[in-house]
Amino acid sequence: MKKIIVLAFVALLIRFILIIYYIPIFEKSDISQNLDKHKVYKFLIKINNQRPFQSKTDTQYYSEKDLSNEFIIKSYAKRSIRMNDDEEQNYAIAVNFLKGNNYSIFDHNKQNYRHTAHQHSFQVFIYKYFIDKQINFDYFIFLYIFINLILFFLSVVFFYKLSLIFLNERLSKISTFAYCLYPSIFFYIGPLFFYENLVLSMIIIASYLFLKKKNLLNFSIIIIFAVISLLLRFQTVFIWFLLFTLFTFYDFYTYRKIKSFLPIISFILIAYIAHKPILDKNYILFENKTLTTSSGVSFFIGANENARGSWDGTGKAVNEHKSKIENNLNELEMSKMYFNAGIEWIKNNPHDYLILQFRKIAIYFLPQNYSILPGNRIHNPINVISHIGLFLFLLKVLRNKEFNYKNLVILTPIIGSLLISLLFFIGYRWRYYAEPYMVLTAIIFYSQIIKRHNK
Repeated sequence: MKKIIVLAFVALLIRFILIIYYIPIFEKSDISQNLDKHKVYKFLIKINNQRPFQSKTDTQYYSEKDLSNEFIIKSYAKRSIRMNDDEEQNYAIAVNFLKGNNYSIFDHNKQNYRHTAHQHSFQVFIYKYFIDKQINFDYFIFLYIFINLILFFLSVVFFYKLSLIFLNERLSKISTFAYCLYPSIFFYIGPLFFYENLVLSMIIIASYLFLKKKNLLNFSIIIIFAVISLLLRFQTVFIWFLLFTLFTFYDFYTYRKIKSFLPIISFILIAYIAHKPILDKNYILFENKTLTTSSGVSFFIGANENARGSWDGTGKAVNEHKSKIENNLNELEMSKMYFNAGIEWIKNNPHDYLILQFRKIAIYFLPQNYSILPGNRIHNPINVISHIGLFLFLLKVLRNKEFNYKNLVILTPIIGSLLISLLFFIGYRWRYYAEPYMVLTAIIFYSQIIKRHNK
């Protein structure tokens, strides 16, 4: 265990160094002007075939959003760590609320503010607090970095403990080492404000606790992590619901006790309470207790005549359909229109939709699955090796009917990630939660083959 603690500290140190070097935190310039100068950045591009999102400077972005708050513009003009596009919009929504425009974004086509619930609102509440109190946002950045590093350290330790359930000590160390150095783990250090960093660590810790002694402390931690994960990234609902459902049925089948249902009931109840402010806010805006207005268009992206399975190439279909929609509809009404259009297309084209779903599965396992445009490289040996191992592990489980609780727990994040992708579209951020488990299942299978060969 001491060696794993040392490995965790080393991985933590590497992560911290990359945060400082990969994104020039202490420089007062825009990230897009500095990234290409860094050797580490070029190395990560080479091994992962991916490139962090780039955007305009914060000053330019927020000026275009018609922000008059001098404090905000100055604070963000000097900031070198940028949010991803979703969080930039969440921040703009928080600004607009404090300007008296409610939860809205500026519509450049109509030149007015319109109510929005396109983005999940939990982050909006946080940003609103920092802006309202005029707290320098650098404090939030360093708080995020601190929490990120602590959770990552814990995830390394718990991933090792999780591996020990399936592997011997030596192979568990190899598995943990692979997790620490997996390409996507480093890639997501880059766009720092991808909260997937936090969520993945919480899923790893929780999956181990699901396999350990059932007590109040363990399930309290699991439920807290699950609810926070949903607040940050609601698309993980499939993973969490499947994990709780799996445990409930397993525990009830084993012990035949009603208390087996308490964890999942507690999870649903606490998750509802945590999301109630969001539901209430959206009811005021749209007279509907919805969490988001983005689900309709996300569903349509994955189900239309121009759909390709991924996010790429979908703008044309969305814009063409948008032109047919009345301009006086609000976001929720537009979301319903998109959803109905997707359902209608599926009804009229069941064969094409079935083929599209198989295409999504294929794209899901591409090393670079967020983009399948011509000319993009799709090779990545690390991904390929882990994916092949996963497939062979699945075949072995199916062939030998090894549907035991332990195997299903480590397969659940993969299944949950794939399900959300099939429902909407393929996105690299959604597969991120599955990748450590792909590594683990691959090593489990390869180790069994080597063991059999040695015998």
